[in-house]
Amino acid sequence: MPEGGADRIIADLCRHLPIHGWDVRLGLTQGAVFNDVDRYLDVLGRDLPALSIDGRAGSRKGRLDALAETIRRVSPDVVLSMRVFDAYEAVIRAKSDGGKAPRLAVGLRSFEPAYLGDLSLYRESVDLVVTSGELLADLAVEACGIDTERVVSIGGGVHAPLQADLHRVRGQRLRLLYAGRLEDGQKRVSDLPLLLDALDQRGVAFELHVAGSGPAEATLRQRMAARIASGEVVMHGWVSRDTLYQQLYPQADVFLHFAGWEGMTIAPREAMVHGVVPVISRFQGLRREGQFVDGETAMTFEIGDIATAAECVARLDSEPSLLARLSEAGRHTQSGKYEFGGSIKAWADVLDNCMHQPVMRGTLPVVADRSQGRLSRAGLTPAWEARMRRLLRRPVKHRSPGSEWPTSS
Repeated sequence: MPEGGADRIIADLCRHLPIHGWDVRLGLTQGAVFNDVDRYLDVLGRDLPALSIDGRAGSRKGRLDALAETIRRVSPDVVLSMRVFDAYEAVIRAKSDGGKAPRLAVGLRSFEPAYLGDLSLYRESVDLVVTSGELLADLAVEACGIDTERVVSIGGGVHAPLQADLHRVRGQRLRLLYAGRLEDGQKRVSDLPLLLDALDQRGVAFELHVAGSGPAEATLRQRMAARIASGEVVMHGWVSRDTLYQQLYPQADVFLHFAGWEGMTIAPREAMVHGVVPVISRFQGLRREGQFVDGETAMTFEIGDIATAAECVARLDSEPSLLARLSEAGRHTQSGKYEFGGSIKAWADVLDNCMHQPVMRGTLPVVADRSQGRLSRAGLTPAWEARMRRLLRRPVKHRSPGSEWPTSS
């Protein structure tokens, strides 16, 4: 789904790295069912310099061949892989072909064991790791064995507000905002209805706007159906950054965030520059980054502690001076590398530096194909399976995006 923060960062890099001298091509993975290049471009812009990497055959060999052909045709100086597992092997093979050896840069955006495990497995061939947050950078070095000088943390850059915020009128309902992916695993979005019930118990009058989409959206709508019908909750679905900046951030008082883990999460930081106060879980990495400081720029609560989260919101509702103080403090947090231009410049600088380092040339580990079709299981080699499937026009059938184009081994 091309609606996440990492997808926006990629689109921004494509549009703005050329200002710093980089010629960018965006390789988008195409699958037979789930990975849809056209949908990505419909959401993030037809102006992007996109190339389709054709994995519709469904086999790992087909994906590796498509990646290899794209690398051969484009002849890049750096291949930046964002959650495309097969890029590891494709770039390592390109390094050993005797021609121009591309650098391999890996974007590490989340605290997930699979990504960290793969980074460790291929560490001898990785030229650069760009993380979202300092704690992830620490893990890349200490847990994955990447050299310190090849690891850097760069968060998504925050744009300046497009308009002034609409200050809260005393006595009006507290204006709450949730913006992000609607899923339970990382984002814990099912905590949201529980928080609203807790606010009812405390007599807090509110209106909630929810911007985002994801696998938990239908369940969330069902659980809040009465509130939606009354207008107390408005579900917007996925919205563009312009809509967030022009309509939702300027009209909110409090930003809600329940995640169990994050990198350098961007939506709460965007909210802060608009004067919106985050009420945010103490996810892994929150203290290390220092962006959301309890009682200074935000109100924080332990992951899953709905009672404390509700108390935070209730305090902001009943203490206008506290809301105003945190709002003003948060406006000035996103400067330097955290603001949009600074973030893009940081990316350009680390890519420039990568080009001045010796190319990492590790050996290629053996990794089993976890998404084999029946022909592979019957004993055919990958090459023969590919030939047979082309002749029979029978691609491997996948049941999920992460099987069609795996994000990890």
